[in-house]
Amino acid sequence: MTTRTYSPRPPSAPPHPPRRSIASPSSAQAAAPSSQRAAPARLAARRAARCAGARRTGVLQPALPEPPGATKGAGLERLLALCGLSPRNLAAFGDAENDLSMMTLAEVSVAVADAVPAVIEQSDIVAQSPGPQGVLEVLKAYPLAEKFLDIPLKRERPILLGQTDSGAAVSVPAARLAGRNLGVFGNSGTGKSWLVGLIAEGLHHEDYQVLLIDPEGDFRGLRVLPRFVSVSGDRATLPPPS
Repeated sequence: MTTRTYSPRPPSAPPHPPRRSIASPSSAQAAAPSSQRAAPARLAARRAARCAGARRTGVLQPALPEPPGATKGAGLERLLALCGLSPRNLAAFGDAENDLSMMTLAEVSVAVADAVPAVIEQSDIVAQSPGPQGVLEVLKAYPLAEKFLDIPLKRERPILLGQTDSGAAVSVPAARLAGRNLGVFGNSGTGKSWLVGLIAEGLHHEDYQVLLIDPEGDFRGLRVLPRFVSVSGDRATLPPPS
């Protein structure tokens, strides 16, 4: 009779703990190739179209899943705030739907020639060339040529000045004042300083950067505005931005 001794099976090794990463699921998802992210959404859209009785499915734009509030505009707005810059000094270029939030934030929005219809409709300028060539085209036509935009903008941000005797609002487009001259004339005591202060306050609230030189002290009341820096006396230098 042969006796065999069996030793107990060694316990299996515990599974490796999951690797920790500072990346959130949403950021990991955003790092995946756009084709991989868009494929499930494109397939679901085609299935929905077939269930609705559609025989043909048109061209579908890639869907980029993002967490709530995570848009190009939100990220750009946060970056501008950290850098102390104003979106009124910003021109945004785009070609796809996920550029719309960024283009709405900017002072001037530009669509390249191969942009989708929704972007072209919301843009102030549409370039004649597609892609990067369209961006270069607009840069050469305006900022590199030191030329101000000479067309009305889609979002001119009117500053309300008052109303007429009939009750109609009187306003001036803030976008038309940037980089241009405006004269306010009248006799003494007719409200010239009041009107200039009203315009300056309106520009400030619309996130334009305003420099007021006030030798008479007429605009002391504007010091109460947030993000307003006031320098008085005979100081030859400005205080630090902090």
